[in-house]
Amino acid sequence: MNPARPFEPLAKSARLGFEGKPETLEQHTQRVVERLAGLSRRTPHLSQIAGLSDFWHIAFWSAVIHDFGKAASGFQARLNGSGQKYPHRHEVLSLAFLPWVAEPNEARLVALGVISHHRDSEVIKTLYQDSCGADLLTEFEPQAILWLKDWLERVPNDWVDSYDLAQLGVRKKTFQIDLNHFPKQAAEALEKGIELYANIHPFDEPYPHEPGFAQLQAERRLHILLRGIITQSDRMASAHAPIPSVLQLPSLEQLTKQIAAREDKKIEPRTHQKAAQIEGNLIFSAPTGSGKTEAALGWAAVQQAQTPRRLIYVLPYQASLNAMKDRLERDLSPKDGVAILHSRALQVLYRQQKAGVEDLEELAQNVRRQNDFNRLHQPAVAVLTPYQILKAMYRISGYESLLTMLAGSCLVLDEIHAYEPTRLGMFLAVTETLRRDFDVRVCAMTATMPTWLREELEHCLGVKALPPDPELFRASRRHRLELLDADIESPAAQKRVVDELEAGRSVLVACNTVKKAQSVWQSLKTQLAPEKVLLLHSRFTGRDRLAKERDIQARLDASRDTQDPIVVVATQVIEVSLDLDFDRIFSEPAPLEALVQRFGRVNRRGKKGENGIVPVTVLTQPREGQRIYNNELVQRGLEQLEANVGTELDDLKVSSWLDEVYNESLLKVFRDEVRRSAEEFRAVAVNTLKAFARDETLEHKFDDLFDGLQVLPKCFQQEYEDTLKYSPIEARSLLVNAPRWITAGLREHVRWSETLKLFIADLPYSTELGMEWKAPEVREDSWGRLDD
Repeated sequence: MNPARPFEPLAKSARLGFEGKPETLEQHTQRVVERLAGLSRRTPHLSQIAGLSDFWHIAFWSAVIHDFGKAASGFQARLNGSGQKYPHRHEVLSLAFLPWVAEPNEARLVALGVISHHRDSEVIKTLYQDSCGADLLTEFEPQAILWLKDWLERVPNDWVDSYDLAQLGVRKKTFQIDLNHFPKQAAEALEKGIELYANIHPFDEPYPHEPGFAQLQAERRLHILLRGIITQSDRMASAHAPIPSVLQLPSLEQLTKQIAAREDKKIEPRTHQKAAQIEGNLIFSAPTGSGKTEAALGWAAVQQAQTPRRLIYVLPYQASLNAMKDRLERDLSPKDGVAILHSRALQVLYRQQKAGVEDLEELAQNVRRQNDFNRLHQPAVAVLTPYQILKAMYRISGYESLLTMLAGSCLVLDEIHAYEPTRLGMFLAVTETLRRDFDVRVCAMTATMPTWLREELEHCLGVKALPPDPELFRASRRHRLELLDADIESPAAQKRVVDELEAGRSVLVACNTVKKAQSVWQSLKTQLAPEKVLLLHSRFTGRDRLAKERDIQARLDASRDTQDPIVVVATQVIEVSLDLDFDRIFSEPAPLEALVQRFGRVNRRGKKGENGIVPVTVLTQPREGQRIYNNELVQRGLEQLEANVGTELDDLKVSSWLDEVYNESLLKVFRDEVRRSAEEFRAVAVNTLKAFARDETLEHKFDDLFDGLQVLPKCFQQEYEDTLKYSPIEARSLLVNAPRWITAGLREHVRWSETLKLFIADLPYSTELGMEWKAPEVREDSWGRLDD
């Protein structure tokens, strides 16, 4: 008869364990501690931000016992294949062992670190409102209690040395565990811990205007960071993510030398780049193409002089983020790569790695794994939209880990001028909170900065903006302003476009609406060879849009010396998507900020035209925003353009025109909206921010920020269903972006599929034109209706 195997509790079954093998409690706990140690090296001053010198000590011992509850017999049976769902929460049962590791003055915080690492307080309160500690203790067999005692006395103290945690204030424990007293102590610890967590948010908490609110906010911040660091360490370990590494950014001088070597030419840091190398928050403006990004990266390196900091790079548009991810990986070569975080990041990673891959199922698995690491904030560098940061304030699931990731970081806000007033107010409010309460260093930069925006940023960040360098802006001039008194659909305007193409020049035709772009494209296609006129807008499937972007990029890549002249008719997507270099542009009227973005796609390197200057043409009709832009903003912008026809443009000059546009009543409207939005956001989200408490009401408010959804063209339904079987990510490339109103305005043709869990749109779609917001044509003959 074989002797019984010694008891050793599992933490993961083979299905979830490392490399498909069961994972013991010791193995998993060590992996959690390894990742906690990595995060402590990445942001060692988290204890100062949390306002608790013992922060890392509390976090370490919380991590040590966080999964002790898994040693319960029922939980072990499940991990060993019993198949029965275990009724208890293991994190609650772990509280039984709190007296072994926590002194009386530590017990409260260690209890919160342990019990909170999976479920919110309301969930635990509901599950255990009538629980008896003695009854819960019966879940543990004597052999499990003995194993935990022996392991605790042997192992964790060595980890303090192995991971060099003493320098962070983590102290070893001298254990004096008396098992005779354990049942009573454990039962009390269970009951007190459950009661503490269930009542962590009392109804009589002070409001912002009442005494004690500042102290309450400090306690809430500590709770957020404690839960954030434990859950982040645990989830990284469970996902078998690499141990987080410390970010070492190159200085401005090092970065400049690196770029010079890559481009094989001499480059010296420019005046505005040197001026940006200051410690603390920074606001500056510089022309597009003058090295703003290098200035910001050099600034971030300066912030690391005293303590390590992550780098978070924020841009308003997803397409800009995709390009910035590649750029930061190239220039910084961070050990863990660059995380990209936005709503379609998974599809971006999939597209980037798809070329030449035959096994799409394996590709999808690898991409999901990388995306999971990114969402766990494992890389030290991340590029994201500000909406990802807003998720923290709206208390979307995982918000404590997100705030912990942001705490103590360097936050670069690029193209800060690009937001409409309501969202700008929200972004400024959250940025001010991160700066003030979470020691986030902020660099806000843009090419175009009107006075009112500069003043709002100065108030938010508590610093004065660097003065712009007029000579730098003058040297960046690449465009001369032209006006054409016509509508883009007029014969006169389209003749100009045709003439430019026939003269061998590539032309961008920028429209404000998809419907207008579709109409203009159809008209120009009758006047030019079809392959010479391309259409780009947001209403294509992801697959078709990617193919079009690649085609355009191949013909007009700004890095090429020779190009294939074409006409591209596009909406606002062209403002932010590709590194293109057109010879000419004809644009519908739009706010000056949008026009500048469009002009940026023309003569990008300043090598075209006479002395590096080419004309950019704005149509004067229609003189209203076409329900896309504010009417008065478009009209006042046109007035500035009409007063400056023939001017050679630079961003500083445009900023002065914007000061004229945003004067008197219009300035008051915009500034009031920014401040109203910021104040409302503080009241609804910032002042109510606390740990352990997702809020469905706030989540709905976050969803309301987005007036869009994705729909599946009915013509692709069968292909979608077939593709879904081997690659859900690939299948999503068949979806089209759509406004929410179509589910009501075209409800007879846009139906929800309960099977596929998405909307199917029976609307006209073609690879050339994209989707149209109109009912499909009904074809009939003498026998009746003909259905495709």
